[in-house]
Amino acid sequence: QHCNGNTGSFKLSNYNEYKSYLRFMEAFFQPEEFVSYLRITHPDWIFSHDSFVDVMKVLSIFPLSFLLRNFVYKILKPTLLVSKFLVDFFTLTVLGIFAKTLGHFLSLSNLYLLSVALFVVYEVSLFNLNSDNFYPFFGMNHPFINGYRAIINLGTIISILAVDFPQVYPQAYHKRPIYGFSLMDTGVGSFIYSHAIVSVEARFGAHKHSRSQRVRKTVISSSMLIVLGCLRFFVTWVTNYSVPEEEYGKHWNFFFTLAAVKILITVIFCVVPQSGVKHSWFIGSVVVCMYQLCLSHVGLNRWIVEGDDETGRFVGSFLNSNRPGISSVMGYSALYLFGVQTGQLLFKERTTWSSYTRLLQLLLGIVVLLAVLTQVLASQVTPPSRYMANMTFVIWSLAHNTAMMAFSLFVELILASKSSPLNPQIPGQCLQCTKINGSLNVVYKPDPCGKCACLISAINKNQLFFFLVGNLCTGLVNLTTKTGSVSIATASLILSIYGLFVTGVTTVMFVYNISTKVW
Repeated sequence: QHCNGNTGSFKLSNYNEYKSYLRFMEAFFQPEEFVSYLRITHPDWIFSHDSFVDVMKVLSIFPLSFLLRNFVYKILKPTLLVSKFLVDFFTLTVLGIFAKTLGHFLSLSNLYLLSVALFVVYEVSLFNLNSDNFYPFFGMNHPFINGYRAIINLGTIISILAVDFPQVYPQAYHKRPIYGFSLMDTGVGSFIYSHAIVSVEARFGAHKHSRSQRVRKTVISSSMLIVLGCLRFFVTWVTNYSVPEEEYGKHWNFFFTLAAVKILITVIFCVVPQSGVKHSWFIGSVVVCMYQLCLSHVGLNRWIVEGDDETGRFVGSFLNSNRPGISSVMGYSALYLFGVQTGQLLFKERTTWSSYTRLLQLLLGIVVLLAVLTQVLASQVTPPSRYMANMTFVIWSLAHNTAMMAFSLFVELILASKSSPLNPQIPGQCLQCTKINGSLNVVYKPDPCGKCACLISAINKNQLFFFLVGNLCTGLVNLTTKTGSVSIATASLILSIYGLFVTGVTTVMFVYNISTKVW
């Protein structure tokens, strides 16, 4: 009925029916049989061994763009706030838009040639550096962490609108319906991980507040997230805005997931003793293993796919209508716990150059281990599924986020090798921004205006607001524009204006020290 007599050719007009067909086939077959079936009928929708590499090819452009940014700063020497913002916009946002859209069709090798050229310009070899090199980033606030967190959010903001322009956004980057992973599947996991690595437990290795204080803070922050989730549902319902139910469910959305993870993590940390916080990886392992056991051996995965009526529809009770969103909270909570453990590793006190190179080697080793584990789990246990946030997906999310962190640290070490006490190089951040953070104790001339327009720090200060503005603008564009019928030039122009507005609003808020931190 859906295949036109050819199991490998499906009608685009029957896309929704095709997804229902996939859910039915997935429920009928065992995961391994379903994967084999899809390899024949639609291989680009299924997990493959090079998917991790494909995702990293795109995401690695963002930390490498810090090199371009600093190179442009060195040549132009901008002094005005507007000029500094424009440098950040063109070197970070525009390059990111290109990498996630037309860069795929024009071959990403061109971008890597640019990256190699930048390495030659800086004339640095990491392995020739020694412990006597000046390193300006000692302290608790590392620019490479801020850089990683900002580029993860910037990449997500770009994707949520770009995906609506099939002329420029590759099909290979789209979210997988149930099993498999792609570039678009990195969003929520990366957002949760990026918050976990800078949590109080990650930075201090223990609870900073009493149980009652933590509960009160969680109630306040979670209430705000629930309000945002309700507002999003209400706005999409009133405007009849199309929202795929297969992503979270009928009523559930991103904000409800954040609130649920926040509440569950608070409960876990209130139950475990103080010393248990330093072993968050063990708690996360227990959580994700128990969740996977429920998926594989209790029949939870079949219920998530089929529902109460075994049709896959999102109808009836609230629980049945929001099966994917509610169930995936367990997987995302495990990812948060792993992120806390990673943050404790990153914030460990280091006082020598060699200690940072060893950190880079350790991160790269962890990435290799996690990548191998992902392959083993995908072939022997279950394919990765963002739909369920299963064990394989959690490990994959942990792997690519740790890889991005290693990339950011690598860029920081490159820039630090060109630093001196009078001329520190800071990846993705300006001197005024670092002076505000208080992590650099060297002599330099601050910005004459006394304010900072650093896009990286602006995003870090208001991450959730940045994401919210991006969602609102995405909805506005979709309600006013037929995104599927515009030309490539028009799509690129709309994405650029969208990026300019979202980053511009966030930067203005940072200049005037306005914070909307909720989570």
